[in-house]
Amino acid sequence: MATHRLITSTSLLRLETALFRAVAEQKLGDPLRPVVVLCGSSFLGHYLSRELARRGSAHACISFLTFNELAGALACRPLLAKKAMPLPQGGKELIARKLIGSLPPDSYFRQVQEQPHLP
Repeated sequence: MATHRLITSTSLLRLETALFRAVAEQKLGDPLRPVVVLCGSSFLGHYLSRELARRGSAHACISFLTFNELAGALACRPLLAKKAMPLPQGGKELIARKLIGSLPPDSYFRQVQEQPHLP
């Protein structure tokens, strides 16, 4: 049984049918087997999850991930092995805000401190 599969088509119906068939094949013999579906957007992932449920298919242990979510999940293991933690939600903005707040008065970038929509 293949563990990775790329499905392409110009027809949404054909894509959905092929995807749901591939997921069902992966789950044969073990309905709780984890299956990851890589999606181009979270909107698509939510749509596919709802469509799978609408068609009456159980979808326990099926994850619909975006590329960024997959990258984050894959990056966690090496970080944890080094006893480091990934930045929490909003961590980058917090660091940027602190850096901007510490700029000297004559800094070229000092003016961004006053901008309301910057971190």
